[in-house]
Amino acid sequence: MADQKPKFLSFDEWLANNPEFKDKTEPCDTCNGTGLCECDRCDDQHDCGHCDGKGYYDLAKEEYEKQLEMDKKKYSMFLELITNVKQSI
Repeated sequence: MADQKPKFLSFDEWLANNPEFKDKTEPCDTCNGTGLCECDRCDDQHDCGHCDGKGYYDLAKEEYEKQLEMDKKKYSMFLELITNVKQSI
């Protein structure tokens, strides 16, 4: 069992199970929703590094990544528990 890698949901699978997050976005605070930032050194404009030039955050992607991280942590804890039980037998 420990040799098998877990199959976590892809973003598309997760979104299908969590439709309330579809198309939910939030304006980027860094660029005020424009997608552009001005360089402090040369005053040139460039894509915002926080939202990748979109002007907004994809809340679904953020929620998915949080859930994925929690699922991976739970799986790791489960494997550790199984290992400890096996060692104590």
